[in-house]
Amino acid sequence: MSTLAAGSVCANCGARLTGPYCAACGQKDRSASPTVRDFIHELAEELLSYDGKIYSSIWLLFARPGFLTREAFADRRASYVSPLRLYLFFSVLFFAAFAFAPNLINVNYTYTPSKNEQVDPAVVVGFDATVIERKKIEIRTAVNEVTTHWVPHAMFVLMPVFAGLVMLFRRNNGRTYPQHMYFAMHVHAVAFFAATLVVLANIVVVPYLSAGAKAAGLLFTATHFGRSFRCAYGTTLLGGLWRTALISLLYSILLVGTLIAIWLPTAWEVIKQP
Repeated sequence: MSTLAAGSVCANCGARLTGPYCAACGQKDRSASPTVRDFIHELAEELLSYDGKIYSSIWLLFARPGFLTREAFADRRASYVSPLRLYLFFSVLFFAAFAFAPNLINVNYTYTPSKNEQVDPAVVVGFDATVIERKKIEIRTAVNEVTTHWVPHAMFVLMPVFAGLVMLFRRNNGRTYPQHMYFAMHVHAVAFFAATLVVLANIVVVPYLSAGAKAAGLLFTATHFGRSFRCAYGTTLLGGLWRTALISLLYSILLVGTLIAIWLPTAWEVIKQP
């Protein structure tokens, strides 16, 4: 890496440098023509948080539910990866894994001749097998594509709604809406991690593993959400249970409704095609 020469100034703002980072604007000092080693080191810092914050933050996110949110509430941010970065990291991980799981979404399709359509019963059997299988593949492909494209955008809308639900059930605790967003990002990061495990279990198909992974992922997400809520907002066990249960129910209805609104028009367009 480049060393700091005497009398060096910041290339960004022109302030005199006293260390590897500019005291005025925060830009790191480096050569204007970085080497491959410099580039790789910078890439590692940006993507993997080379200083180790991402590893400790991920560990705390799962091992101590709600702790990172409480730290964010107290404005202790320098030692941890931001909630938004954690959310983006695990959401990208999920959708990257989803792209390699074409059979994750189950599709059922049945061909039924119209009342005015005269079809030989002997022909219908073979026709059904051919058309149904082709339509299933087409629908599944189209739904997978629209899921990868639109669901990440939808989650950016749904996550603030989730934060609003949390704020509704904890409206008298003195927290602002942005603080509830910190909690929402942490909860969704964990949910995306659990969903990633489910996707991976479907990519590598092992008998009973897929169903077990789905159940374990749902259970882990639910219990982690409850523990995070209690830790972050300081509720009693009973108070945390009924609040998280209602929030989960309302949010699940919104989530399922959103997925149906995304999937149904796409599937219908494929079904209408000859």
